[in-house]
Amino acid sequence: MIRAQKRRIESRQFWAAPWAGNPAINLRPRSLMSGASDSGTQEKTIPFSSLNVIPHAVFSDLSPAERLMFAGLQGLASLGANPIYCIADNFKNIPFYPMASHQWLQDIDLPRDYLPEPWLLLERYPEIQGYILCDIANHPESVNIATSLAGILQALPVDISLQGPMNRLGYEQVADVRGWQFCDFLGQYWSAINPEMAVELSPSQLWGIRDFAVANGAVVMHGADQRNMLLPLLNAPAAIYGGSPMNCLDKKNFVQSIATHGAYHIPSETAFNLSTLGGLDVDPIPVPVIPGPPSEPTSGADARTDIHVAFVLSDGDDLQWLLNRGDHDAWWGSPSRGAIPLGWTFSPALYRLAPTVWNYYIDTMTAQDEIICGASGIGYCFEDIAFNEGFKEFLSQTDEFMAEAGIDLVEVFGNKFPDKPYLQGYTKQPSVKGVLYTSYSPWVVPLTTSPLSCNGKAIIPASINLSGNVTQVVHQILGTGPGPAQYLIHVNAWGNDCRPLEMVQAVYDLIKDKVTVVKPSALCAIAAGELGV
Repeated sequence: MIRAQKRRIESRQFWAAPWAGNPAINLRPRSLMSGASDSGTQEKTIPFSSLNVIPHAVFSDLSPAERLMFAGLQGLASLGANPIYCIADNFKNIPFYPMASHQWLQDIDLPRDYLPEPWLLLERYPEIQGYILCDIANHPESVNIATSLAGILQALPVDISLQGPMNRLGYEQVADVRGWQFCDFLGQYWSAINPEMAVELSPSQLWGIRDFAVANGAVVMHGADQRNMLLPLLNAPAAIYGGSPMNCLDKKNFVQSIATHGAYHIPSETAFNLSTLGGLDVDPIPVPVIPGPPSEPTSGADARTDIHVAFVLSDGDDLQWLLNRGDHDAWWGSPSRGAIPLGWTFSPALYRLAPTVWNYYIDTMTAQDEIICGASGIGYCFEDIAFNEGFKEFLSQTDEFMAEAGIDLVEVFGNKFPDKPYLQGYTKQPSVKGVLYTSYSPWVVPLTTSPLSCNGKAIIPASINLSGNVTQVVHQILGTGPGPAQYLIHVNAWGNDCRPLEMVQAVYDLIKDKVTVVKPSALCAIAAGELGV
């Protein structure tokens, strides 16, 4: 059991509405590396004393308007002594059981009160007295504006359908943003926004990461026009949480557009409870060195022991993937884990924003598991970021995280392999011992798949994309003609019916007696030796 005792927040003075009993408090994001406060901010300690829990059945029955309001309440509650935890399973409408949100709750050692009626929660936070009126159905843009204002004005985002009940409970309307446009909000409040981060979120996603946005006083935006207005106001390298377009080309344009501003993406639109998990006074633990059995060359007559294969699982960069999958039997809870050497990409954001979750994964590692920093370091980006002055700080934070977390491999995404300024930036970092490269365009496997060296370190591009195509992958590795000496297999978590470990097991069973399967770090070492570095 991990004890939650206290957490540190930083306060800033904002304009406070006349109804507010205290100056508005903004929870500034702690550095992913040190957790230290920004220069000139006043740090104070607020102990968590108890936890108010919204059960899964209650969450499932909430209306869209209620989800929006209680997401805002959860964010504001995390600034005090009694945070809120929601047992939710709404991960892109994919049901994963056992529910990871229930699992993470067990690691929080606080008295809990399960609320059968969510509206009872309002009585427990009498210091919150106001609301910001929006209209989900008719003015969807007002949803994100109300959420952005909630952290600044310390008020709840409330849909017009709930205005009557809120008035009868004595809440005061402090703003009506139904007719506002995004430029109106920025024009009035640009000096009060959090310049270190923002959240990209569709107005139809009414919970997920909204509580985190409220707790951090972060602007919630949606679409290229709003990004173009906001990104120049942020400090590079800024973290862009939330979602991105589903279409591959649109997603590529999204990541490129924020990278040109020195920003990076942390996929997290359905990352629930971050405002609470990030507030626990729990130190993340570094990845231990777990001695494992060396890879034994096979001795069969048809064995080709000169061939080395490593598997790397995708989507660890996706913060919500880590928060929502947990011990699912086709992922971390798979019986294949521990029997096969596997590389797991993990988001550095989990290290600070959900340390109890991070610690669970690290505590339950086997000798066959290897944690990789991904993707692209502290956040998802492409080579476009290399031309922004914020890239140097982005790399510095990546290096600092990897040193603190005990990780020495980084997975890097891009579209122009090999892009020297981009890749050189990573290989110059002391904590980086090797780079695994995954192409976004063309998908996964770049046009050139030969390993190369830079600054005395090996860079290995993905050579195979495992996405449900077991027979094809096996044939590519065991084909009769001469082939590469190393294969880095990118395991597509989404492309295998969300059951990636079953595909890995199927490939492994067909190749294990003919090749040597190793961890990604071993593959890097082999490639480095052949490259003479």
